[in-house]
Amino acid sequence: MIVTYPNGIKNLGDSNALISHIDFYRSLANFIGVELSNTEAIDSQNVIDALLDSSKSARKVMLEESFTLALREGDFKYIAPFEGNTPDWLMNKAVESGLKPEGQLFDLSSDATENINIIDKMPERARAMQTKIEAIVSQNSYK
Repeated sequence: MIVTYPNGIKNLGDSNALISHIDFYRSLANFIGVELSNTEAIDSQNVIDALLDSSKSARKVMLEESFTLALREGDFKYIAPFEGNTPDWLMNKAVESGLKPEGQLFDLSSDATENINIIDKMPERARAMQTKIEAIVSQNSYK
């Protein structure tokens, strides 16, 4: 992502801040002084500091959804086990879908393309990340 804001960027350069597109809602509302209700943009976080300063951090964790759930935390990405059938339109593509019946763990600092599953080397981290996924889902489930 490229961020530009004349005379508003504090520290130029590359950033490793963990930001989701859904964070723009709350961040931009905060930036222009719009107060959001408690039920509005509930998954969005204010990451305006990280957008305007490459030395600032943003999210600690980020939940991703694409037929199964995944969690980004620091340098690690955990993909939860997928139960079900991979859709035909996805099966016929020449890309790895990430949909597997067992969990997967990747160290993105050394494996940005997610080719080396290290879950057998770090099962405790994988379990902790699965537990965080379950907590996020139960906390945000609509009743």
